[in-house]
Amino acid sequence: LASLAVLLAKFDQASCAKALLSTGDAFLVDVRGFGDDSFVPNGEWSKCFTSGDGAAGNQLGMQLMLIRDWISGRGGWTPFIEHLIDVRTGRPHDVELGLLWKSSVRNACEALSEAIAEAMAEEGSKEGSSDGGGR
Repeated sequence: LASLAVLLAKFDQASCAKALLSTGDAFLVDVRGFGDDSFVPNGEWSKCFTSGDGAAGNQLGMQLMLIRDWISGRGGWTPFIEHLIDVRTGRPHDVELGLLWKSSVRNACEALSEAIAEAMAEEGSKEGSSDGGGR
């Protein structure tokens, strides 16, 4: 995981560390490159766990959660990740644990998709009420 060393250097900067810490204990999902419509209702959110090994493994999300735990001094997701994944190689300890990790990523993607759909519906209802109900 050479990218982990690069990320560690990046998040050694106070502004980057502060931004990462602001995510609290959230499960972080790498959704880069999935397009603007990936997380809209009925969008292609499933791409975040089916579009190749990197996405399915959520390597960036995993590394960011580890770094966040390290810089915060909290355990957070580290014990869970280390139980499933060899953090030196990024590979699951075995097939069953790899499937459990992929399931966790899938669940996080589904939760993200649902949260975005709810936020969009709420925003839509605010816009509808602000224009006089469409009259």
